[in-house]
Amino acid sequence: MFPRLPLLEAILEKLSPAAKTSLTDVAIVTTQHLLETTGSLFETLLRLGAKPEQFYVEGKLYSTNVDVAEELRSMGLKVQHSAFLKGRGNFAESLNQDLRQVWTTVSDDARRGWFKSVIVLDDGGHCLAAVPPSIWRTLPVAGIEQTTSGLQLQTEPRQFPVIQVASSAAKRHIEPPMISKAVLAKLRARIPLTDRSTTCGVIGFGSIGRAITQDLLERGHNVFVFDCNESLRDSIPPGAKWCEGIEKLFHKSEYIFGCTGADVINDPKWISSLRGCKTLISCSSEDKEFLSALKLLNGDDCVHEGHQLQDVTINLSNCHLAILRGGFPINFDGSSESVPAVDIQFTRALLLAGVLQAALCNNVFRGKKEPIMLSPVLQQFLIKEWFSMYPSRIKWYPPLCVERFTSLDWIRKNSTGLTLSCNDLDGCFL
Repeated sequence: MFPRLPLLEAILEKLSPAAKTSLTDVAIVTTQHLLETTGSLFETLLRLGAKPEQFYVEGKLYSTNVDVAEELRSMGLKVQHSAFLKGRGNFAESLNQDLRQVWTTVSDDARRGWFKSVIVLDDGGHCLAAVPPSIWRTLPVAGIEQTTSGLQLQTEPRQFPVIQVASSAAKRHIEPPMISKAVLAKLRARIPLTDRSTTCGVIGFGSIGRAITQDLLERGHNVFVFDCNESLRDSIPPGAKWCEGIEKLFHKSEYIFGCTGADVINDPKWISSLRGCKTLISCSSEDKEFLSALKLLNGDDCVHEGHQLQDVTINLSNCHLAILRGGFPINFDGSSESVPAVDIQFTRALLLAGVLQAALCNNVFRGKKEPIMLSPVLQQFLIKEWFSMYPSRIKWYPPLCVERFTSLDWIRKNSTGLTLSCNDLDGCFL
């Protein structure tokens, strides 16, 4: 029903016969962007023995493609209907409300004995944080987290292992240019970033912020950068200018890209001193980047169902703040993909690798509560396969970046989590 992705197919071809039935009797509880390639990932998991009725799926209001959600329901997956947002800046609260209902259903089915273990495939950390004690105390649970903000939501004491896809070398070094190029492509029809010498500000100089900065410079724009980590100042590329604070960056920039995964406007008092027109663009997840600004609208701005994802404007005495897509990530626009499938399949393949690691290495994980590194062997395999399939993508990366992934030792040193060998998995890809 969904397109088969070459990189996922390459993984399946390498698996042993036993591995190809590894998801029988496993409940998969997941929060994901419900897009076509997500459907491709879910279908791949079904081919590995997962049962549709043992899929518990929570989409995200700002990224769900309605046709994909309905197709998944027609296949028998339990897809939660997302709650309507009441007011701006309330996405996390609404998502957590939905997840309580999801986990109630999972708990009821667990009491009926419908599965023997649980894999939590998360995007943003909320699903992992909501796992009830009745589940992790009675069943083997393993998690997979694909976002840095989701890793930050993990609290102590940990109750079960979580595979750190988000901090794997493969995701941190290979995915960001895909996201950056997709963001700028989506913006092409919205704002005049085709004009050269536009002044842009990038807040957050992590993997995504770095990629956005580089792409903006290559397009001839003036770029200011701020990160609360002052040590990153020396690593900004030639042509970019470092700002000493967020307020200065806002004053200097026409277009402001939020790449932190957190609220960049912790104290909105200085906003009133801004002049001119400022366009705010989220490049992370949820509605976090400009949360304080969005909450200025509550009370004055009535949000109706279907309007949560529209652009909003804050009119100040000397400035107009335009927040694109209601403060949600700009590359999610209701279409079937946020990033071209040829590229985002790499991320879907990393998630498939995480699920396989959780399923096939369950005996290795037993009793562990530490964060677990995504298999370096699978990371290396996927990068080699992806560049082999799409050699034109190599030019997106510095030669040294591509070369480093030939070393398993380098991949281990640049990924986080406990390294656990699993012959049932790694043996298929060595």
